[in-house]
Amino acid sequence: MSDNYGPQGQGGWQPGPEGQGQGWQPQGQGQQQWGPGQPQGQQPGQFPAGGQQGWQQGAPEQAGGGQQGQQGWQPQGQQGWQGGPAGWQGQQQPPKKNRTGIIVTALVLVAALVGGGIWFFGFRDKDGSDSTASGGTDSPALAAQNFATALEKGDTVGIADQLDPAEAKLFDDISGDMLKTLKRLQIVKDSVQTNNLTSSSIEIKGLKFDEAKAEQINDRVSIQKLTAGTITVKGSSEFPFTDKIKKALGPELERAQQNQPKSQTVNIADLVKKTGGPVRVATVKRGDKWYPSMFYTLADNMLQKAANNNGKKLSTDLGKPIPNAGAGSPEEAVQSLVSKSLSRDAEGVISLLDPVEMGVMHDYGPKLLEATDYPGPQASGVKVDGLQLNTTQVTGGTKVSLKHATVTANGMTVEITVDGDKLSVTANGQTRTMTPDMLLQMASGSSPGSSGSMSAQLPPAIQTVIQKEFKALLNIGIVTTQVDGKWYVSPVRSFSGVFLDMLNALDASDVDALLQLAGK
Repeated sequence: MSDNYGPQGQGGWQPGPEGQGQGWQPQGQGQQQWGPGQPQGQQPGQFPAGGQQGWQQGAPEQAGGGQQGQQGWQPQGQQGWQGGPAGWQGQQQPPKKNRTGIIVTALVLVAALVGGGIWFFGFRDKDGSDSTASGGTDSPALAAQNFATALEKGDTVGIADQLDPAEAKLFDDISGDMLKTLKRLQIVKDSVQTNNLTSSSIEIKGLKFDEAKAEQINDRVSIQKLTAGTITVKGSSEFPFTDKIKKALGPELERAQQNQPKSQTVNIADLVKKTGGPVRVATVKRGDKWYPSMFYTLADNMLQKAANNNGKKLSTDLGKPIPNAGAGSPEEAVQSLVSKSLSRDAEGVISLLDPVEMGVMHDYGPKLLEATDYPGPQASGVKVDGLQLNTTQVTGGTKVSLKHATVTANGMTVEITVDGDKLSVTANGQTRTMTPDMLLQMASGSSPGSSGSMSAQLPPAIQTVIQKEFKALLNIGIVTTQVDGKWYVSPVRSFSGVFLDMLNALDASDVDALLQLAGK
């Protein structure tokens, strides 16, 4: 299984292979396509009926994924198992030449990503006990204006108090884990804090909102209209790497520093003229207070873009939100997610998302589905039985990873088992097992069980890294969170958790060895 709740146009759970035009894929032009595509030729995951057993190495890799002769973990002449059909994924629309994204990012993410002292997490309890921000305002218009005022003054505490506390807690957990890991690996200096992690700063001047044109979407979401002001992004030539990393990067770092833009200014009034409308900034109500929200701002702009691309005239009223389903345990939440995904039940998937962190999907989900002509659940032809899962405590929730599953698709059944650092796949009565040592043999160009010396072909440092990363890869999972006694899926935590898991498998000595091996 895989979770791919990412940006870059790949929305939603995707258990299927790349490149297959399957699942929920709104097309940029022409007719919408829903439902599974039909595989051509040999079925993915098919094992040979006879002949040589064991893991075979294919021909050198060719351009393009999944082509015949692709090198990797697969029986000779066969394509490796690629999972089931893709579910609920939005095809990325061709990029348009506008800078709205820059504005939205500058307005809402500035407090979380860039600018000296912007990160507010130092002003909050690190254990997350301060779940409700001390700021916020009594009206959405005042929330937007106070946020803009704090930005202009460089008031870090004021900025912190104005941000949506639900989103803030999410980014607090993720950034804290990432920074801790980078320090442990001695990639960034120990003195680095979240307020000086990046090399950029932002200067805000004269932001003005047209309160008369604000849109009250419902009782908890309001869209404020930004019409004037300037946002200047200033680059810096300083990067907070440790000395060994700076030495290793050498000329590459110098070139990056030289190419760093010195300054870039966006005039809001010019942008309004160019796009034909003000910049839309969403505010959300938490308890009895209003806060600017990154997620709601992105969702609102996505909805506007989808409506414009499809020539639709959508009502601004979001209507009833998708209800919170939740589950009795982390394992049940993931099992339900798999079931809903395989049946292409987009509303069912959204109902399982954390209603606090991902409340935006519950609120905007119906309209986004309407804008993309979602036809409702459809059978995928893929069935998962005997799903067994492992759980691990992580920051902010519980990670659920695969232990065992039986997958049936296109008349073929494949049994998958993960046991520590060992992966076993059974099909057609034959079992293939992959371990770190077997992977090393494949990486060194020899077949498992052969007499070739992999140590003569792969340096010890590389062997160690491959073994560690293979085990980490087998144990990546989906992060679940608990809200009001029920368990939900957190897509952002799950996505970032993949990178953290891969980094956490290493230690500083691994980084040193790799740098030495690279002649750095």
